Amino acid sequence: MNTEIWTAERLAAMIEKKYPTGELNGYNPTVVLREVANGTGRDANRWVDIAVFQMWRTKGLTRSAFEIKVTRHDFIRELAQPEKHRWVQQSFHEFWFVAPEDIIQVEELPVGAGFMYPRGDKLCIKRHAVRNPNPKLDDVLLAAFMRSAWKSTNAARSIREKELLAASTAYQRAKMYEDAIIAFFNSRGVFPYETPKDKEQIISRLQESTMDLELKKERDHLLSLLDTFQNNLLDAASNFLVLSGKALLEKDKLGNYLLHTWGGNDKAALEVMGKSKLFNRDIEREKLAEQVQQAGEAIKAEEAK
Repeated sequence: MNTEIWTAERLAAMIEKKYPTGELNGYNPTVVLREVANGTGRDANRWVDIAVFQMWRTKGLTRSAFEIKVTRHDFIRELAQPEKHRWVQQSFHEFWFVAPEDIIQVEELPVGAGFMYPRGDKLCIKRHAVRNPNPKLDDVLLAAFMRSAWKSTNAARSIREKELLAASTAYQRAKMYEDAIIAFFNSRGVFPYETPKDKEQIISRLQESTMDLELKKERDHLLSLLDTFQNNLLDAASNFLVLSGKALLEKDKLGNYLLHTWGGNDKAALEVMGKSKLFNRDIEREKLAEQVQQAGEAIKAEEAK
């Protein structure tokens, strides 16, 4: 009993190996496409797993469709779609099933369909496909072939580019530099909207990020000095206001009255006036005038007694 595990990708690779696409004398003998539809856009409603196009006249310019099956259930479900088989056999010269040998019984195959199975690293033919000498090729199907070819070319180019870059020491070094620069930006709290694209942008961003860090340190230092200076200035101003306020009050009758009422002696007057709203720099001028007027009226009332 064959216990080897076969996957769809493994069988697809074996088909591609059977029909090599590499250049021979400057020309590609075949083109292999995956997931080929019967149309584009809304016209696409059926697909074949692989389509092989023979590019040489000596090979009959044959185009063949391949359906890959890895389970018995998948094959039985495929048999329930005879309309798909008709489309494939009308559009290709040959139609093949590719599956492990014990998945498909030859007598179950749709009329005209061939069967290949894997043995070791090769595909063997269990039953040949019946050739359709005149398959159709309308504009819709041609567009579907071109779309699949375009997707296959882009996918192959992307894989090739990744392989080349992975093997390139210069690319790996450049990628290391790029990652280091991005990490440097992040460490400085600078998050550029896009990665610099050339040398000038890299230099500019590095200067900006370095400048931002230096300016931040300088700003914090200046703010600290300013805060200390402001506190010292406020303390000096408070003392000056108290002393100058006392000297002015002593010069007239109203001031002496206020000093006598609030202070009792010089030391007490200084302490009281230092806490008094009269010398609060935030008090409104109107309130201050009102307090002085009330004090004057109180003096007049005392003198009238």
